Amino acid sequence: MVFSREKVVQLLQSGCKCYSDDAPDDMVLGMCFNALGLAVTHSPLFHQCQPWFNGTYGTVISPATRKDEGKERKLPVVTLPPSPPLEWISIWPGPF
Repeated sequence: MVFSREKVVQLLQSGCKCYSDDAPDDMVLGMCFNALGLAVTHSPLFHQCQPWFNGTYGTVISPATRKDEGKERKLPVVTLPPSPPLEWISIWPGPF
C-alpha cells in the first residue's frame, strides 16, 4: 500500500480504527478512506502473488513471537521476494 502524507494525516485525525485485532487491515483501511471520501487507486502490482516471485517466497527463515492476549505465538518470518522486472512496472498505465 502507498499513502500520501496528507491522506495519512486525514486518516489519523478521523479516529477510524480497526474493529478488532484480527481485522483485515487492507479492508479496514479501504473502509476508512471510503468513509472519508478519499480516493483509493488499485494497481495489480500491489498484490503479493506475482509471477516473478521465486519458489522460496514464504519460506520460514526464523521464528518470531507475538503476544496475543497473554499467550505467545510463534510467527514465521518470511524471505522478501525479488523486485519485479522494471519492464513490468513501466507498462502500468494507471495513476500513482
